[in-house]
Amino acid sequence: MAGERWLCVAAVAVLAVLALGGGAARADIINGDFSNGLDGWVEAFVNPSDDESLALAEVVGGRLHVRTSNTYTWNGTSGEWVLHESDPSVVVVTQDVPADGGGFHAPAWTTAIEFDAVISISSNPAGYTGAGGAGVRFVVNYNDDIYVSAPAGDGRLGNTDETVRVEMPGLVPDDEAGIDFSLATLSGLGVSPAHSFGVDSFTITVDASFDKFHFVPEPMSAGLLLVGAAGLVMRRRRRLA
Repeated sequence: MAGERWLCVAAVAVLAVLALGGGAARADIINGDFSNGLDGWVEAFVNPSDDESLALAEVVGGRLHVRTSNTYTWNGTSGEWVLHESDPSVVVVTQDVPADGGGFHAPAWTTAIEFDAVISISSNPAGYTGAGGAGVRFVVNYNDDIYVSAPAGDGRLGNTDETVRVEMPGLVPDDEAGIDFSLATLSGLGVSPAHSFGVDSFTITVDASFDKFHFVPEPMSAGLLLVGAAGLVMRRRRRLA
């Protein structure tokens, strides 16, 4: 029985080592739940008027909260909507682990990254959110392989309240990999809307919250290892019987 218990412990230990990827390279998404504020993440702003209502990133209640706003005015001479500020407001929140900084590997069997997202895109007055210009784009660069939050179209996420899954098919964990995550929020125009009589200005706002960034292993692989460990235990039992 002592030998059987030892075998069980050994099997669990092997599973734990493989699940963690082994080695000393970093394998976590640092502060993925924002329990330590923005530690491990870097914010970059394009905020034309130094006005936080146009572009901000903060942690509220353990969630990353990002907001950008852009105002457009109608130019009757050119017949087009013109950005009110000198540049569109943008917020980019990133995490970067360069290969020469100790390396990074995804845990064994990683097939995706998941995170919770609540994204609201609105305009004042309503009906001016454009087509594909406003939204959030999450990009993963792992050893120069690029994975995007929405593979179709321009990769942007629109209005949503769900867990977002970023598929990373064919990923090979690498102790010497460089990796970065980039979460960009833009309240811009895709297709310019038609000019409506009496409306000469409108504001587009993207208000979004994110948390629980984590790697997702393939359950099949982990299950197969557990089955293998159980088989070892059963064979041991038969020998002892």
